[in-house]
Amino acid sequence: MSQASSLQPPDRPGLERLSVHTFGGLSVRQEAAVQPMQFETRTVEALLVYLACHERPLGREALAELLWPERTQKQARANLRVAIHRLRQQLTPYLLVTRQSMALAADAPIHVDSREFERLVGAGRLVEALSLYSGDFLDGFYLDGSPVFEQ
Repeated sequence: MSQASSLQPPDRPGLERLSVHTFGGLSVRQEAAVQPMQFETRTVEALLVYLACHERPLGREALAELLWPERTQKQARANLRVAIHRLRQQLTPYLLVTRQSMALAADAPIHVDSREFERLVGAGRLVEALSLYSGDFLDGFYLDGSPVFEQ
């Protein structure tokens, strides 16, 4: 079962479910939190949302190039290390980070509305899928200097 499923029980007892809402803008919150999480930079948010929309580990080189295409490879990798550090400060139990790749931890309780939407549509459960839709995907979210991310 996909980690995006809202029916999935948490595999890590005591770890709150992390919800990543991508329809109608970006909002990230832990289950018991009243307010959405705030991140230091837009790039950290972009890194998180990109990971959330993919169910597999992504190579660090590709992530660095995606988020900082105008930088040299060395600068982009350094920026990625900083972004990973900042993301880990808030979401360590939800991340799987190696020297070569990065992903959301498959055994962490994570709900991503757009992935759940796709799963429900694929299962022919259109009314349920429609209930998740609250606006355009990442409406109002942008990342300056990264046309590939914007696509």
